[in-house]
Amino acid sequence: MKIVSIMLNILLVGLVIFEIVEDGLPGTSDDSFWLFIMVFVTPLVTLYYLLFTSKRESWLGLYFRRKAAEEKQKLKQFEDREHKENLTMPNKPLLSEAELLGRINSELANRWPYPDRSCRVESLKKSSQIGSNWAADTDSTSGADLSHLPECDSVRKAVVEELAAKYNVRWP
Repeated sequence: MKIVSIMLNILLVGLVIFEIVEDGLPGTSDDSFWLFIMVFVTPLVTLYYLLFTSKRESWLGLYFRRKAAEEKQKLKQFEDREHKENLTMPNKPLLSEAELLGRINSELANRWPYPDRSCRVESLKKSSQIGSNWAADTDSTSGADLSHLPECDSVRKAVVEELAAKYNVRWP
């Protein structure tokens, strides 16, 4: 690409010189004088830049190289964290998210003493905790009022902690 740019700039300078030889220089009072100066000077400056200063990297090239280095560093940190988690996370059975939600809610139903109210975990999320790759994301409590909310929270917390120690989620 650099060679093509150099060749096109040399061609443009050649055409401008040919035009000068054929028609002469435009007068300074002509409207086309400043256009002629720009058409003649721009390729000369570009040629100088391409031939003599291209050994150092452009700002755009430096920007993209910096972004690539940042992404490599983030990827390395992610891989290091994943490796660390694999070392510290015991081998536990993997369940699908739906299976684990079913087990959590079944255990909650067994422990919940109020038949006219419910205490559930609605969804799970990925977690960066050491020892487990999931956490409860959305939970719900229903009934005539929310007077049993603190009890639901404590039962839910106990069930989630127990099952987090036993299972990991097989995320898609």
